[in-house]
Amino acid sequence: MNCGEVRRRAPLYLSGEMEGEELRLFSAHLEECSACAAEIADQWRLDERIRATLEAELVPVDRIERAVRRRMAASARRWRLGAIAAAVLAVAVLGLWLLQPDFPQAYADAARDHRLEVVEQQPRHWRYGPELEAIAAESGISLTRAATIVPVEYLLERGKICRIGGVRMLHLVYARGSRRYSLYLYSHPGSRQALRSFHSDGEQVSGVETGRFRVMVVTEGAAAECAELAQSAARQL
Repeated sequence: MNCGEVRRRAPLYLSGEMEGEELRLFSAHLEECSACAAEIADQWRLDERIRATLEAELVPVDRIERAVRRRMAASARRWRLGAIAAAVLAVAVLGLWLLQPDFPQAYADAARDHRLEVVEQQPRHWRYGPELEAIAAESGISLTRAATIVPVEYLLERGKICRIGGVRMLHLVYARGSRRYSLYLYSHPGSRQALRSFHSDGEQVSGVETGRFRVMVVTEGAAAECAELAQSAARQL
């Protein structure tokens, strides 16, 4: 395996999806090539910094509100309009999504995974047909059921088993026209949880917990569409 192949296959290695002979050859190259090893190490550190940022404690809303109000009051006499714009910008920089209540880390991870694997189309071991039927069965759902848990205009395109935040789950991709929709499904026993919707990393995320499963849908589409897909799937499970 040469340096170019290592760079192309790096996303599979970093996501933990590389297996068998490919993993052996990849690891052997890293042992021999210090430049590739350093690049992979840099990517690992970047991933860890991103995860640490997402998992950081949420900034208290009341503290942000008080700071914005003080800034607006101090500047009101001279630059009223400018202060308002600056205050809005300050909230945006702090991360408007942080102000959303009870934002599960799994939702943020799913949004990032969808962007990397579906939007940016980084290489992954997708499964189709009989192979997809086998991995769907592992997750406690038949392929026929997987194809029909969303409205008929959404076509099941491909899927795979992925690992997000240390949790093994089924990742299904549906197509409607030129747009793609990711549905993440995994066993999550516990109490039922009503629909929750968030905007994260440029993606719309909606999720429902049925008492047996957690269902998350990610798309660049409208919030209402994303929520309806999550609810439709939850009703069928």
